[in-house]
Amino acid sequence: WWLKLDGEAIYQSHLGRRFTISPSAPAAPRVVLPANGVVYGPTMDGFYNTTFGWDAVAPIGTLGENRYEVQFNRASNFSLIPLTFDPISETSIIVNPGSTGTWYWRVRTHQ
Repeated sequence: WWLKLDGEAIYQSHLGRRFTISPSAPAAPRVVLPANGVVYGPTMDGFYNTTFGWDAVAPIGTLGENRYEVQFNRASNFSLIPLTFDPISETSIIVNPGSTGTWYWRVRTHQ
């Protein structure tokens, strides 16, 4: 291939590089903790620390282990700026959202 800048050839390479395009996205993790609708009070130290967990997802191809992104939001449609943790290689996280009230959370897979 040739790299051209404003019509002038500046680099030529005959070395090929291999890459793969995966036909599918990684599977969505299944949420396991906490149960939907559970209500938490403060722990003995006065904080609202809560464990959030999900099932591991098998990686696609040869890219190694998956990473996860976890988001928390006060709006069920996540229209507000979320509290985000990324990348996470574990399948759980302990979070103190910082204020009382109803919170929503979601997790997705990254590779």
